Amino acid sequence: MINIINNSITLFLIVALWNIINISVVTAAPSYPVQKFRIDIYNTNQNINASGDYLIIDTQNGKEAEKWTLNYLGPGLFNIVNSSNGQLLSANSQNVFLAKNKNIVNQQWKIEGVQKDIDGYYLYYKISSNLDDSKVLTFNNGKGFSITEYSGSNYQKFKLNLDGLEGFAANCKTNTGEKAGTIGGLLGETVFVSTANQLEAELKTLVPKKQLSLPQILIWKKISHPYS
Repeated sequence: MINIINNSITLFLIVALWNIINISVVTAAPSYPVQKFRIDIYNTNQNINASGDYLIIDTQNGKEAEKWTLNYLGPGLFNIVNSSNGQLLSANSQNVFLAKNKNIVNQQWKIEGVQKDIDGYYLYYKISSNLDDSKVLTFNNGKGFSITEYSGSNYQKFKLNLDGLEGFAANCKTNTGEKAGTIGGLLGETVFVSTANQLEAELKTLVPKKQLSLPQILIWKKISHPYS
């Protein structure tokens, strides 16, 4: 996998090197595993877990019930899938629950940054329903979860912390404030390429977009530069 970061100099160097050397790569299968992450509730030590069809809270426990993945549907639009049971975060007019994938709008969510960390990267996100994007995932202390009108309440803000990420790359507190964990291409599209021309085209289209991550590019066939 080639991880592309939000840095125009890095992109320039990659394209420049591509033009002068023959790159041999280790290929990734089209079924490349997706990134798992936790959904942490504001500045608490609690995160969202699945329990059957319901959402509950717990401290970090390492279980699959606290891990989630995203199905990319379009820019900023996702299915949110629990790793323990494959069920999707779903909503109706007020309630939030888990259900099998039905390919319907109430299982589609927008994830947008709402508050940044000390370095200017998003620390907190709101998760709004595509059924009605004025309503967002909300934690009601002692009452579970629902979707309510977005007010900027702390319990409508969530951290996205990648599973397995540790050290300074992870969410941590410093002497000057809190730093968001790196999320890489979590919110971007995963693009598969199998030719040099496809790779070059995708590299050249990596333009940062508002509140979105850049795509991940996965090479799933061994390719050589056409001019080598």
